[in-house]
Amino acid sequence: MTPGPFHLSKWYLDCVSEAGQVFLAYCAELRWRALRLHYASVLGHSSSLREIPAPAWRGDGVLEWDAPALGVRGRWEALDPPIQETLLEGACQWSCLAPRAHAEVRVGEVSLRGLGYAEHLTMTVAPWRLGIEELRWGRFLSQTDGLVWIEWRGPKPARLRWHNGVRAGDECKLEIRDREALREGPLIETALSIIPNVRKLFPARILGLREAKWRSRAALGAAEGWAIHEVVEWP
Repeated sequence: MTPGPFHLSKWYLDCVSEAGQVFLAYCAELRWRALRLHYASVLGHSSSLREIPAPAWRGDGVLEWDAPALGVRGRWEALDPPIQETLLEGACQWSCLAPRAHAEVRVGEVSLRGLGYAEHLTMTVAPWRLGIEELRWGRFLSQTDGLVWIEWRGPKPARLRWHNGVRAGDECKLEIRDREALREGPLIETALSIIPNVRKLFPARILGLREAKWRSRAALGAAEGWAIHEVVEWP
């Protein structure tokens, strides 16, 4: 895609241990008008507005992230093939490099090992101009199966699923139970804690977004594992 006045590059990485311990992180760069913003965070641990090195895809199915400013070092070894998609009429390039991976992460003095997921998203259209009213995303991982889903509602709704890295249909029935909230509330609550003058920088429609993200036990047929999933609602 040709870079325009809006450009967002965002990494999302996670890992869930067999016992349900969660590592969830973002690493992003935003360019819009005169604004250039870097942001990286680890859920429940730390965040930074400094420029943090992005995760590195080695090309042999391994992704590594070394972020000393956050006290993070991680490795994801993909078990399923990567997914590459152009979404929202070219506004979004989505690279799910590790739909299901063996992951090892160290955060400070704490080490975590389990199944993980990693994706990279590039957007050249501001999200408040996409015409989305509600976005649903999630991933389910087990030792034998992985399922990734994206659904958005609005003037041009879509429902997409990938099973073990391959496009699938509604035949993949996921049973979700024992839902536990990881984060809930309006985007502005998080944004204000990071950027005090955020109200002056972004339209109300993006700051009014509400996000709910959960970790849940789930089953896909006989495969048992953990799901991380979210709903984002536009005002």
